[in-house]
Amino acid sequence: MSARWVLLVFVLAASLASRTGAGQTTPLPPPAASVAPPEAAAVDAWLGKLTGVDPGGRRGALAAIDASTPAMLPAIAGRLSELKKSANRDAMAALLAAARKGSAEDPREQKPPLSAPFADGFEKVMAAPLPSDAAWRDVVSVLGLSRLLAHIGTTPAVRELAGIYPGFGEIFRIDVERAMKGLGERAVATLIELRRGDNRPLRPWAAKLLEALGKAVPGEAVQTADNQVLADVLRAYGRTKDVDAARVIVSFANSDRVQVRDAAREAVAMLAENGIWQLRESYENLVGKKPPEEWGWERVATELFAAYDRSRLSEVYALMDEGMAAYKGGKLDVMAGAFDRALARAPGFERRRDMVPGYIDFARSIKIADRSRAIATLRKVVRIDPSGPRAREAESELTYLDALELAGRGVVDETAYRRAVELDPSNREAKEALDRIRSGDGTSNALMRHVLASLLALAALACAAVAFVWRRRYAVR
Repeated sequence: MSARWVLLVFVLAASLASRTGAGQTTPLPPPAASVAPPEAAAVDAWLGKLTGVDPGGRRGALAAIDASTPAMLPAIAGRLSELKKSANRDAMAALLAAARKGSAEDPREQKPPLSAPFADGFEKVMAAPLPSDAAWRDVVSVLGLSRLLAHIGTTPAVRELAGIYPGFGEIFRIDVERAMKGLGERAVATLIELRRGDNRPLRPWAAKLLEALGKAVPGEAVQTADNQVLADVLRAYGRTKDVDAARVIVSFANSDRVQVRDAAREAVAMLAENGIWQLRESYENLVGKKPPEEWGWERVATELFAAYDRSRLSEVYALMDEGMAAYKGGKLDVMAGAFDRALARAPGFERRRDMVPGYIDFARSIKIADRSRAIATLRKVVRIDPSGPRAREAESELTYLDALELAGRGVVDETAYRRAVELDPSNREAKEALDRIRSGDGTSNALMRHVLASLLALAALACAAVAFVWRRRYAVR
């Protein structure tokens, strides 16, 4: 780069820096949006690298398996569907059998018990790449896509994974079983569906896998700390209309966990008449009397769920009353504690919007002594009632406190103060802070900008001098 260009770059930088004090700074463009979920073309590109001739590309594709996401599922399913139609099963079976055993033995003859340690077919075929062989590419594609599905691990992904076995036959049975066992409890919902599904030959296979996982009976299947897994298991029992699971399903219809409770009630609806006796029994145990004989399962379920809600929320209403009494008595800390416990018990509590005025007053009372808790409280207010009559007031106070947090770290964000005033013109503290910035701090900020401009200009001159000396030495040589 010549001295002329170096000088031009630094002069332009200095000029831009000096102009920032003349008016409002043009905001930087927002960061680029996150990459869109991979589509069919992206999955095909990944498969192209996985089955390609470039060893580096294959290694990169293997490393990318851990980056698979649920958004890829439709593309993966589409690619597997195409392979089921086009792949040469005999050639795939021979290649995979040779990779596993070192011979062309038909894999349909392999019947090891479910507990046996299976050789990983994917690793075997990848260790001996044959990119020019169509059967090798198909085997690698199916097993590679199965790895993506296993990493995603959601119930829809596991359904696709399990579908590889009936879709291709015995060729990939061992690999699918191995993957399902590796998924553990995340495979249970799919296996429950398959155990009573339309594909009769898969029923004993699914039952054996459930036994191997220790999830053969409803009481075992619901033993999980993962709410999503439990919700999927309950819905699976509902879809299959499993009468043996009716008692377990109904018991979760009163769960404190909203996700689980909703799934259990959906499962009850799917069971329909199959769960009537468990519903009637649960109603009698809770209410103390039998439901009328003329009530069908829908009426019993409706009345039972209403009774569950009244019983479950009785404590929540008591906490709400305690909090409101404390608010009226000026005991804001006691009020906040009662409201917090009520929301922890029932996040969707119907009277949660009545908590907003008390929470706002509490946040203001502690914003000096405990600013972090005040910020957390105001964020809770915005979540509780984002479009309510005092939402903008709470958001203004929150924006102001966030700006104070930044100022404490040496960052003065004029835009935040301006936003706080726009949200709530009556926010006196935010207005005063904005006025101080515009009157006093504005001068010091302008001075700093001019100092920066001067430093950049000096740097530009220094670079020009260095370039000039370098050019003279070069000319002498």
